[in-house]
Amino acid sequence: QRRLAAARRPDEDDELAFLDAQVDALDGTHRTEVLGDALELQEGHVDSLCLLHGAEGQALHQLLLAEPTEHHDGRNRHQRGGRQLGCPNYSSWDLKIQDIVRERVWEHDFDSLLTINQLPHFSTIRFGTDHTSGMSKGAYSPNAAIADNDLAVGRFIEHLSQSAIWKESAVFIVEDDAQNGADHVDAHRSTAYVISPYIRRNFVDHTMYSTSSVLRTMELILGVAPMSQYDAAAMPMYRCFTDKPNFAPFKALPARVDIHERNVADNELSRQSAFFNLAQLDAVPERLFNEVLWKAIKGMNSEMPPPVRAAFVWANTHEDDED
Repeated sequence: QRRLAAARRPDEDDELAFLDAQVDALDGTHRTEVLGDALELQEGHVDSLCLLHGAEGQALHQLLLAEPTEHHDGRNRHQRGGRQLGCPNYSSWDLKIQDIVRERVWEHDFDSLLTINQLPHFSTIRFGTDHTSGMSKGAYSPNAAIADNDLAVGRFIEHLSQSAIWKESAVFIVEDDAQNGADHVDAHRSTAYVISPYIRRNFVDHTMYSTSSVLRTMELILGVAPMSQYDAAAMPMYRCFTDKPNFAPFKALPARVDIHERNVADNELSRQSAFFNLAQLDAVPERLFNEVLWKAIKGMNSEMPPPVRAAFVWANTHEDDED
């Protein structure tokens, strides 16, 4: 349902200069949020688990076990034991900031840490504009927001795959809060992508994994113990990997729609969207928001299908001993 952009695509140098200007404009005014207190994080979060096991973790959208300290440039950074845990200027949740800007912030931070050999073993990054702002007038359109998210992910992988640590890297991409907005094919379904030189390329793994499977796979790579019975019992994503690595770098594809397109319509969908609280996470009524997006893409007279919540049953293939 994406519309091809008619606007001229700016050349790469102009675009990078434009992104760098936006990064500089952030000037430390956007902070990543601290989720919970230190005790809760120690007991139940993978970043804290990495820290406790000596596998240094850096959370770009979650500053863990840390207190803010003000540097000479006036920007707040979060540290633990003298080590920076968060990325300054990285905006975790602000739908007015494009993901290509967030990706550019990450590039600056990644390159600076790589130069001084201080990259953590584990990082978490959030690119969130594919949440979209519905049809809120003046906001980025759903098509633009999703294309922006795709482009940021592509550029992230391109930059990482051209770096010195690509040969020992693995990236796991999942949907945040997959339960918050059921899939119309099956409410249990969500997307997951794994990228690494040791991942089988052009391969779709049809094994039924869970989010805990992703977590368990990362734990095995990092050499840390499971956090609970759920990830301990989860099926690791073995079938995705290969013992014949392909170290060829990736190249991000350009967006095929205008990622700067704004919502301009004044209709029932824009009026409904005006009441959505997009400033806070998960504060939008789930079904109404999905319906606005469905009708915006499929047409005002289309009907959004209800969520499908199937049961999973494994049949016993062995014949019963009794008649």
